[in-house]
Order: sequence, then structure tokens, then C-alpha cells
Amino acid sequence: MNTFNLVREVTGDQGCFGVLTVGPRSFQTGELPWRNNEADLSHIPIGTYQCDWLLSPHFNRNLYHIQNVPQRQDCLIHMGNWCGDTKKGFKSDVEGCVILGLEQGLMDGQEAVLQSVRALAQVESILNGESFLLNITEQYS
Repeated sequence: MNTFNLVREVTGDQGCFGVLTVGPRSFQTGELPWRNNEADLSHIPIGTYQCDWLLSPHFNRNLYHIQNVPQRQDCLIHMGNWCGDTKKGFKSDVEGCVILGLEQGLMDGQEAVLQSVRALAQVESILNGESFLLNITEQYS
């Protein structure tokens, strides 16, 4: 089983941003800021997780599900742009999941990942439904 790395590089109330390396390709990631692993409000704790290609009833399609996240369920890798702390007035397309993009930048004045649909399609094409291990680390500057 392949192992791919997600390295978190920047975090704040507008989101936690990093890079996911899948083989020779790199993709931008967005997650919620750390909020003590609180469900729907916090990013996933650092660690290594198995990811399986399963049906998501919410999205009505198969997506990668990040398995066995402590005190969580339904953590996915999916499309989206924003990952801010909604309690502080920022937009968010996630509730503890990982969103992908080809770039990071501003969208409506908030930090975001961009070209998410294209990034997700590329990752899904590379992985072709195969399970993998996701190693999440932090390397903040």
C-alpha cells in the first residue's frame, strides 16, 4: 500500500494550509484550524491514516474516506475552497475534512485553495480507487 504525505505549513483562523504529495505530483490542501480535535471544528490530529475509496452519501459519489480518526467519523478528501473558523466569521466548506486545490490564494478576501475540482479529479485519476496511507505532519514556518 502506498503512503502519501500531507505536510501542514501555515495555520490561522482562515484555515490550515499545506501540501499533499501523491507520487511525483503536489497538491495544495486546506483544513480547519486546530481546535483540540473538536468534531466539525478542528483539523485531523497528526498521524498516519488509511484512506479508502467509498461512497459518500453526503456528496452522492465515491470519495476517499480517512479512516480511524480519533473521536471522529466521516473525514473525507473532497473539493472545496474555504476552511476557516466559522465561529470567527470565516467561510468554510469543511467540517473536519481535507480539501484539495492546485493553488492557494485569496477568494472573496479570504485565504483559500483554488481549482479544487481539477485537483480532486487529478488525485482520483492517479490513485484510481486504490487505498493508501496518509501521513499527516506539521512543519510550520
